Amino acid sequence: MHEVDVLTPYREADAAWLSTAVHSILNQNDVSVTLHLINDGCSPPNDPARLYAAVPNVKRYRNRHPGVGPYVSANRVFHHQQTKWLAIQDADDIAMPNRLIESIETAIEHSADYVSGDMVQFVDWGQRANDMLNQRRKARPILKAGRKNNSAPWGEIINGTLLVRRETFAQINGYANWPCGADTELGNRLPASGATGFYLPSVLGLRRLHASSLFHGGNHGWGTAHRKQRILKVRKILADYAAAGCDYRSYGDLDAENGSPDLEIVR
Repeated sequence: MHEVDVLTPYREADAAWLSTAVHSILNQNDVSVTLHLINDGCSPPNDPARLYAAVPNVKRYRNRHPGVGPYVSANRVFHHQQTKWLAIQDADDIAMPNRLIESIETAIEHSADYVSGDMVQFVDWGQRANDMLNQRRKARPILKAGRKNNSAPWGEIINGTLLVRRETFAQINGYANWPCGADTELGNRLPASGATGFYLPSVLGLRRLHASSLFHGGNHGWGTAHRKQRILKVRKILADYAAAGCDYRSYGDLDAENGSPDLEIVR
């Protein structure tokens, strides 16, 4: 049976859905999972991860100074992993039961360094009156992995379905030290650096749309000044990637977060 580490950072805004995301990973078919839950701002009385304190394959962590975002959180926990595969599970999404086994077998069959698949988007029931979310669902009900656009000229890696070889993630030095947009940046740096990818035409997960998500809400959501700056920065970096002799590792922050004193293991 294949072994795989799954990373799930979460915030206060994700608390209502974390258990659904956790169960979708613990219920995966034909794989042995170690799930790493990283609390990035959920207050202890409201922390749903405490429900899994006795589950041996669930490991819990906490950022002492919360609000660093999912990408810094993922970098910090990377060095606690033991298997050759790393998968990302967003705290407000749902993984299909075949997600991990299908991705791992595909990576082995095609000698791929990373795999991404499609996601079906759905509007959380509590967002019924939010026109923006409904319009987005109608415009693009399925996120297609490998779709090329201005921000993903090599093909879009959907972070919520990403499976990557541990050694590949380390070689490119992990995610950038950004609170938002680092998934798009990594999704370009992986193929630009020469890593081999495979885009599955299968639905591997369900993406929950809601107003408090990192993509839509807060200071970093779609349409905010911060999000626009990150998009522009990603597109500028694409030009750097095309230049000869690009140091792809310099854009990641994995080494800097190794052994971070801000990460606490929750016993």
